[in-house]
Amino acid sequence: MDVPFEGTTTEDKWVRIDGIVETNMPKSRGYGAIESPTHGNVLWAALDHGATRIGFAFTAERQKAYAEFNEAAAVAEAIESVKPFILEFKEVNWFTVYSVGQRVAKEFFMKDCVFLAGDACHTHSSGAAQGVNTGIHDAVNLGWKLSLVLRGLAPLSLLNTYESERLPNVQKLINYDKDVSRLMTMQLPLGWKGDPNVDPNEILGTVMAEAAAFTSGLNISFESNNLNTPGSLRLNIDIKTIGAGKRAPDARLQKPGTFEVTRLQKETPNVAKFYVVVFAGLPKHTTSYIEAFSAALKASKTLSRDDLPVSRLTILAKSGPSAYELLGMTPFGKVFYDEELVAHLQYGVNVDQGAVFVLRPDGWIATALCLGVETVEELEKYFKNALLAE
Repeated sequence: MDVPFEGTTTEDKWVRIDGIVETNMPKSRGYGAIESPTHGNVLWAALDHGATRIGFAFTAERQKAYAEFNEAAAVAEAIESVKPFILEFKEVNWFTVYSVGQRVAKEFFMKDCVFLAGDACHTHSSGAAQGVNTGIHDAVNLGWKLSLVLRGLAPLSLLNTYESERLPNVQKLINYDKDVSRLMTMQLPLGWKGDPNVDPNEILGTVMAEAAAFTSGLNISFESNNLNTPGSLRLNIDIKTIGAGKRAPDARLQKPGTFEVTRLQKETPNVAKFYVVVFAGLPKHTTSYIEAFSAALKASKTLSRDDLPVSRLTILAKSGPSAYELLGMTPFGKVFYDEELVAHLQYGVNVDQGAVFVLRPDGWIATALCLGVETVEELEKYFKNALLAE
């Protein structure tokens, strides 16, 4: 496809070696990291069948000692990397040495039919253990969009959001990986402005801790587009953590009748459907908003379509014998109780006013709206832009 793969390849190489070993290292059948003055941050991982994987940076300086890097060299370097512990290989199952290329494809989607994902469009070191994770993020972002377009429920333009949403997050990972891979080789990040004599391992710990929410996938976010549109709701919490394009928080809920505990994420699975979540608050205060919303919803030709890939949920800030009794009307879709207000608080919803959130199929917030008669008009506008909902 002649797509440029832009970026750089580091001078340092990385080694991985698997085998059966004997060692005096404590807790050797676990997972951990060793801070080596010669090999940086060394990976130690117990594998199946009694094997162990050891991984480390093979710096340009250490490469000079070998005309050829073969199995014997890999064993010798592995032994050096874990000193002062003693290490003996009884058997070598596999080893490799590779260069780290921190590169990103210039395009993820081309000719309206070809997609790149995973290592095909972004490469980096294994230092942050994000290779498979990032590929899965790509697939999750793309999968439901393909489903909707191929079923004729969304316009082809929806597929353009795959690149526009994933590319900035991939670039963020590459920038992070540049720092991590240098720190793991006992080098400070390029452009470092702090103490030049600081221990790189200390900075590595700080960098990883600061990036934990991103590398866990919890604060991956997307810019505004047809899928992520700021709505009318002004949230009572930090807009940096919740809002259009942010990951929807999970929350503990209860089912009516049995009061069985469930989770919001469990009730909104990624099956290529959007979810309109009505936070009904305390019915004694929100009745007028709910009635206005209900009347407008019944009159909407767009939102009443059976083929629209949209499901509805109602979350009440109270429990009772039945949702109908609490609301005084038939609820919207599946009903759940939030008597402890966990969900309402996490979403910044005032229980005296209520709110409506649209969740994307992949669990990110699409938009957040005030609850009332104008909500339906905003929902119609949203789905006409995101789907083929005319």
